[in-house]
Amino acid sequence: MTTRRIETDTIQTVADLRAAIEDLAGDTLLTFGKVLKSQQKGECWCGCGGSTGGKFVPGHDSRFHSLAKKAARDQEPYPTEFVNDEAEADFAMWYERELPIWQAGQPLRDLKAAGKADKAKTTTKVKSVKQLDKESPEYLRMMREMATVED
Repeated sequence: MTTRRIETDTIQTVADLRAAIEDLAGDTLLTFGKVLKSQQKGECWCGCGGSTGGKFVPGHDSRFHSLAKKAARDQEPYPTEFVNDEAEADFAMWYERELPIWQAGQPLRDLKAAGKADKAKTTTKVKSVKQLDKESPEYLRMMREMATVED
C-alpha cells in the first residue's frame, strides 16, 4: 500500500483533484492537508534570488528598505523590476514614507552645507609647527597694533 498526500492549498477545482488522483493505484491511501508555512519557500523580495520562508532572507529587509529611502533621496535610481507585486507595493510604501521627510529637511541641509562652505573658506590650516613659529611674531605684532587702534 502506498500513501499519496494531496495538498489542498494548491488544488483549486474538482477537475484539478481528479487529475491528481487519476493515475493512482487502487490500494493508494490518500491524505489531504495544507503545506505547513515552515515548509513553504519563496524568493527573497530584495531580488537576490535567495529562498526564504518569509519575505526576506535575514538582513535583506534592511537592504531593500534602505534602497527605497535612497531612491527617495535621488541617491539611487528607482528599480524597474520586482520579485512580485507585494514587493513592489512594500518598496513604494517605504519610498513614499521617506520622500516628505527628505523634502522637509532639505532647507536645513542647504543651510548646513552653506555654513560648512563658508567655514572652509575662512579657515587656514597650519602645515607644520615650524610655520607657526615663523608666523607667531607677525601675529603678535598685528594684535598689538589692533589693541592700540581701539584704545
